[in-house]
Amino acid sequence: MKIAWFTPFRKVSAIGRFSRLVTDQLAQYAQVDLWLAEAENEELHRTSLRIVRYLELSCPESFLREYDVIAYNLGDHMLNHRTIFEMSRRVPGVIILHDYVMHHFFAGYYSQRAEWDAYVEVMRRWYSADLRKMPNGGWAGDSWQVWEREEVIHYPLFEEAVVGSIAVVTHADFVRDSVARVAGAPVTKIPLAYEARSPGLILSREELQIPDDRVLVVSIGHLNENKRIQVVLQVLAANPDLARSVMYVGIGSCDGPFAPKLQELRRKLGLGDAVRFTEYAPDEVLSSYLFHADFCVNMRWPAMEGGSASIAEEMLCGKAVIVTDTGVYSELPETCVRKVRPEHETEDLTLHLRELATEGDLRRRMGEQARRYAEALYNPAFYAERFLEFCSEVPYYQPALRLMDTAGRELRRIGVTSEMPIVDAVARESELLMDGDYDPPILRRRE
Repeated sequence: MKIAWFTPFRKVSAIGRFSRLVTDQLAQYAQVDLWLAEAENEELHRTSLRIVRYLELSCPESFLREYDVIAYNLGDHMLNHRTIFEMSRRVPGVIILHDYVMHHFFAGYYSQRAEWDAYVEVMRRWYSADLRKMPNGGWAGDSWQVWEREEVIHYPLFEEAVVGSIAVVTHADFVRDSVARVAGAPVTKIPLAYEARSPGLILSREELQIPDDRVLVVSIGHLNENKRIQVVLQVLAANPDLARSVMYVGIGSCDGPFAPKLQELRRKLGLGDAVRFTEYAPDEVLSSYLFHADFCVNMRWPAMEGGSASIAEEMLCGKAVIVTDTGVYSELPETCVRKVRPEHETEDLTLHLRELATEGDLRRRMGEQARRYAEALYNPAFYAERFLEFCSEVPYYQPALRLMDTAGRELRRIGVTSEMPIVDAVARESELLMDGDYDPPILRRRE
């Protein structure tokens, strides 16, 4: 089998790290070429695989005919995934969908191309949404923009990312179920492949300036509003004894207006040395904080990811984690994480912070269970084997898919829209067509 693997591959990209892990495993069974948009002088993950810089090819479509599988990794970062998305439209393949909410990608994509009419049409097509009837409209420059509000969860636009694909891989059950309702192609869930960073040099608590009498609590990754950092600060301020016993550190870049907002909130609440923000941290600093962390906070509301590299890393490092009971985080066992109900956020967060801050045996026990669970779940070898099995099943569904495409074109021709009952009826019949038993061939390692 010959695989073309489209992915961002910069060292700062979590999807790039995922791709390095998975393609190293895939290469034991198949020939894998990395199709990259990055230039040679960019800092990329190390690999021994062949790299194809497809932006330099005059007709990449002709080269792609040589491959048995074309895999497109798609996430919500427009700059990282723009050309990958465009290639997926030119040559359909297997979409590996990393985010449930792809709205930010498409808002940025159509904005960059000055194609707001296309954006409006996409919103109308998938959600029967008329932006002109929304509060103050949904246009760039107006005060109400869908992608800047929690309402974006109701307009995820993953549908636009997977339409026309021959198959879709997701990393969570809830994403698989959502995609399966609209994809018109085989859909599977394979848990995200990840590994803990190689610790290398570990800085001491003294070097990190963490007092010995404080319980260290960390949040990692890009710090934005939906990660609920502000709620952690409010809970600490409302519980001074808790604030005196912990040090809470947010590790990661924080862009836009939220960064000064967080610093002002920290100052206004008088949290002093109980809270610290590091901005972007090199690997040795991040690894050191994770090594010394007593537990982690990894909340989301709304949850936009299809899989979480940060939760994988925290659990692989043997840490108990507080999460929001939503999205992919709801699918984690309560032996490893403590879950915060969105409708009782302050109440539940206070309870879990107190519990984990005071009960060392509990957090160590949870951390060990989290490590064992994560080592089994986020296994790159399992991901590669399941991916190849799924790809071997996909051709079995092609006749049914062609029939469904024909039905879809005919429904559009006669003016059927997504809200009509006939669409659900056709979807149910299509699902029956897609059912069946199929035994993939046994995988054999390449010699």
